[in-house]
Amino acid sequence: MMKTIIALALVAALAACAPEVNDEVLADISALKKGGATHADCEDLAKTTCKEVEAEVTNNQRVLDSLKDGSQCLRLGQREVRKATIHFRKTMTSLKSAKVAVFKASKVKIHFLDRKFSDLKYGKCGWVFTSRQYLAAHRSFKRSVSMKLTWTGRTREAKRVLHLAIASARRQVKKCHCATKKVRDRLWKKMTNASTLARQRRAHQKCKMMSCVLSGTKLTEKKCQSRLKSLKHKRLISATERVRGCPKGLTRLVTHDHRRKTHRILKRI
Repeated sequence: MMKTIIALALVAALAACAPEVNDEVLADISALKKGGATHADCEDLAKTTCKEVEAEVTNNQRVLDSLKDGSQCLRLGQREVRKATIHFRKTMTSLKSAKVAVFKASKVKIHFLDRKFSDLKYGKCGWVFTSRQYLAAHRSFKRSVSMKLTWTGRTREAKRVLHLAIASARRQVKKCHCATKKVRDRLWKKMTNASTLARQRRAHQKCKMMSCVLSGTKLTEKKCQSRLKSLKHKRLISATERVRGCPKGLTRLVTHDHRRKTHRILKRI
């Protein structure tokens, strides 16, 4: 409170020396001319005020710069997608091998033992299907078909799991993009609020003016001008900057672009 009273008193004192002081400072003079601050107190307060305003702007920029840029979102769910992809590829390889085995088993040549012509009767070929060679070939074919059916089922399940992993990663990535952009935009809006910027500029102009008047420097000098740095917007990666349709609950995040990306991934497998 004491610093505030001193500051206002100093601003009032400046009015008598500097015609450039704005109407707000002139209004403070008549009310707070009896502040009682020393010359040294005035100089210290002017310097301290400028440093505080500049530190506030610097700290705001540091906070903005420390925000995540969205690149962390790109890795979400990718481990599960890679595992599901590897598993799906393995089941596809096994299914192809099973199909080849069925094809080979169906083309196996069976050699029968020699039989007398008199033993062969038209329409009575049951002996062919009871022979050891045929039964062995038949068992081998059935095993191959059974393995093919097994790997067909496993491949379908692996593909389903891969689709779920891709969809889950897609939702996680978009949710992260939305959250990252929301945090950046909210902070930027707060830090660049018109009233906040006006307060900082006004305070910086006054403290600069105080320092120059107290040191006897002309107010037209360069060092007497307020040159407060402007905040630089935090740049996010393009995917985060472009994200659209972020609902409040961050649900239903599947977009057309993500579906096309899923289709391309599956085509490469």
